[in-house]
Amino acid sequence: MIRDYDFDPEKRGDAAAQILEYIREYLSSFRMKPRDENRIMLMFEESLIVLMDHAESDEVTQIRVKAYRVLDTMSISLTVPGEEFSFAKEIVPVGIGDLFAEDSDGMEAVRNLLLQSFGDRLRYKHRNGRNTVRIQAVRSTYSFLYQVMACLLLAVILGVLCRAVMPEAAYLALNDTFLESIRTMFLNALKIVIAPIVFLSIVVSIAQFNSLSEIGRLGGKLMLLFLMLEAFACVISGGIYYLTRIIGLPFAGSLAGSGGGEVEAAAFSIRDMLINIVPSNFVQPFLESNVLQLMFLGVLCGLAVGSIGDYSRPLQDFFKSCYELFIKATGILTRFIPILVLCSIWSLILTTGTGLLFSLAGILLIVCAGILVLLLADTLRLKMTGLSVSRFLSKYTPAMAYVFSTASSTASLPENMKSAKSLGISERLYSLSLPLGVIFSKNASIFYRSLTVLLMAQLFGVEATFTEVISLLVTAAVITLATPGVPGGAYIAFSALIFQMGLPAEALACVISIDAVMDLFIAAVNCYGTMVSTLTVAQRENMLDLDQYNDLEKR
Repeated sequence: MIRDYDFDPEKRGDAAAQILEYIREYLSSFRMKPRDENRIMLMFEESLIVLMDHAESDEVTQIRVKAYRVLDTMSISLTVPGEEFSFAKEIVPVGIGDLFAEDSDGMEAVRNLLLQSFGDRLRYKHRNGRNTVRIQAVRSTYSFLYQVMACLLLAVILGVLCRAVMPEAAYLALNDTFLESIRTMFLNALKIVIAPIVFLSIVVSIAQFNSLSEIGRLGGKLMLLFLMLEAFACVISGGIYYLTRIIGLPFAGSLAGSGGGEVEAAAFSIRDMLINIVPSNFVQPFLESNVLQLMFLGVLCGLAVGSIGDYSRPLQDFFKSCYELFIKATGILTRFIPILVLCSIWSLILTTGTGLLFSLAGILLIVCAGILVLLLADTLRLKMTGLSVSRFLSKYTPAMAYVFSTASSTASLPENMKSAKSLGISERLYSLSLPLGVIFSKNASIFYRSLTVLLMAQLFGVEATFTEVISLLVTAAVITLATPGVPGGAYIAFSALIFQMGLPAEALACVISIDAVMDLFIAAVNCYGTMVSTLTVAQRENMLDLDQYNDLEKR
């Protein structure tokens, strides 16, 4: 649906009112939650004001509003003729501009990275003399969860029924001719986008890092702290994996030989791993989907793009365009993930029985126990500062509940900033640390993805060597930090790790079944760690108001 509105600079209020009224009506017909609808409207108001400020002339022109929906996803774009400008400098998404300190170090660099982290939900582009802002939203945060869980339940029911009423030869034929065919097609489609996404996401991220030299000493200290916590998460993940191997899990090897499309995982020494990181040519890593080599190429090209002077901007635009192309392809494939879960779990039930469900429950419990260890470690860090843990929890629990409800650290940034203010943290600090944390503080995500894949390897009878474990942990850290904030980004990260371990596509379906539940917790744990890190730095830098922190009435 496309509508054009006349825009007279002298009567901009009238045009804005008409456009926002139409957008409000469209959002209402989409039946979103009132809180989500208000947040989207705030984004549109800010975007429309900025676009009007940069209109091409003082004469009457037109503003085009384009709205459409696909299933449970809505997209609305605003287009206004005008010269190109720095959108990130003019606006901070989700209405948090008033919470940012104007004198924060390197705030423009942080805003650019934060804007990138919004992925497909907020896009700005300039083409043919026109500025366009596109905002995308889903009807329900949990809609994908419901779809995956429904397909998982349906797969179990169909698998049990088929085993009960059909001869063995019949249901095995059904599996070989129908279910495995769909699984193989999806796996091949996924391989098309994995290599380009891994490469391009790292190139785009590294190219953005060049501007982070502006964030100064405070930003550097925060970055170092985040990286140390992520290294700690990798150590805990590897430690729990080896502990489970020593204890011996009852489900280890229960799906050995199940599924198809396995990649043989050769045992490498650390020396071999380091040598293998550097490819012999540029094309080979893409053909073989070699994640480590793709990461090396991404870092190399990202550093090169940011250091070639006048040619840097066109190349960055080129890589960003390619990146958006494959992100869009990933979004399309993501819509079919529930079907992958249905076919893969159905296939596993037919070939192995219902014992799979107990194995997945066991993996889920181990991962949850590990997440609890991370939470306790963050709480211990807070306790070591001498600050009251109970005061912190009483003030931060509402924000953490909001993060849980949205399953997004990006969307919950305004609530986290309000909590930081109520905790007495300096605005200059939290306006830098929390946006940086959205992008770089992902210790829970790294831990969860790496441990889940390692446990899945045990389930499918793959025993990883020490070198392979180190390689997987490094890959999980790099890919997680570069993972785009778009639907399907997490599954691309999981897919790359699963293929690196030589696991079949059924392993991806099992991971998605677990992720549908765990995704609700991971963002909350990430934000909890970021807030604790902000508090510890605030205390060391004398940027914490202790009276405000200890006063339970000031929230």
